[in-house]
Amino acid sequence: MVPSTLNLTTAGACMEANGAIFQQASPQPTGTGEIHSFVRLQSNSNGTVEQGYNTDARPVQFDEKTDPNFTRSIHLSDLPVVTINGKNYRVLMLDINQDSAHSLLSLNALRIYVSSVPNVPKLSDLTAAGYDLGDGNSILLDARLSHGSGSGDMKAYIPEGAFAGSGVDPYVYVYSKFGLSQAANGGFEEWAPAAKGLVSISGFVTDFNTGLGLGGVTLTLTGANGVTFTTTTLADGSYEFSGLLAGTYTVQETTAAEGYIFYSDSVGTVNGKTDGTSLNIYTLGSIVLKAGQDGINYDFTEILATPPPPPNT
Repeated sequence: MVPSTLNLTTAGACMEANGAIFQQASPQPTGTGEIHSFVRLQSNSNGTVEQGYNTDARPVQFDEKTDPNFTRSIHLSDLPVVTINGKNYRVLMLDINQDSAHSLLSLNALRIYVSSVPNVPKLSDLTAAGYDLGDGNSILLDARLSHGSGSGDMKAYIPEGAFAGSGVDPYVYVYSKFGLSQAANGGFEEWAPAAKGLVSISGFVTDFNTGLGLGGVTLTLTGANGVTFTTTTLADGSYEFSGLLAGTYTVQETTAAEGYIFYSDSVGTVNGKTDGTSLNIYTLGSIVLKAGQDGINYDFTEILATPPPPPNT
């Protein structure tokens, strides 16, 4: 496999590596007391590269924070399960902290292990990783895309098969290293289970002809449980409704970008149907999300209302 960098520096970006899915996401809230971190990392040496894994063992081996509330063992059952395209994944959430002037951070290693014990003292004591991002592979993140303190930065969807072995509900160990290509410069980085039971819907609005994202488009979410939310796409065309309860949802593209008209829509990764147009409003409906599911790639396209003139010949 040729080493590569997964660039998640645009809102909503979603890429795959070695069977896992990584998505830029900003779930809220994720402040202290809101999420249940299982490892926090912050370098105490050179301040630019930091690494470590979660364990109950003390002393810690690398750059882990020692507070047992935030660096600790977890069971597989602590990680929520979501289904994407018929395949089950366990979901981790990553929250990074970088200075605003130098907001990029590289995740240069990610390995996941299982064990029958909660207090493995050294990483080398763990057997072969069930998941490995791969030597030379990395993920590039931008802390500016989150909503600031109290919001996450990335969701990692790890295939269920990565956790096989070591009993019915094994302990899960997550090792990560940051800062080799884009230095760590702010506070601690932390991993946590994604919130159980909550769901989200996300996608893009793009120019049908160019594939470029269209910002400023208004979308409305309605649900059988009576919720109604609106949002507008970011400059890259991405949108997200997160922190939702399980249920049936409809997403409508209720305004077009300036100079554009509606053109088409497409159902994303979970389910749903294209309900066509009503008063020039494109609709994706019957999106049934079970607890913990994330619906990705619920997309809309638009075309210019007045086609550009042909190029001079």
